[in-house]
Amino acid sequence: MFTKASLIRGWFAGATVFTCFSLGSYVGEQDFHGSKIPWLISVFIAFFICWGARSSLRHLR
Repeated sequence: MFTKASLIRGWFAGATVFTCFSLGSYVGEQDFHGSKIPWLISVFIAFFICWGARSSLRHLR
């Protein structure tokens, strides 16, 4: 069943991943002359944000 809580969890994860990946790509292109290292760092940041928020998002009903 698709509930409001699952919508919020999905939206949070999707928005976090999109924002981190986009920001990492933008910073890599603009400030580091096309380097992929900021994008790679943003992958880890997105993972840790989603992983850290998982316990508090479970309390939603």
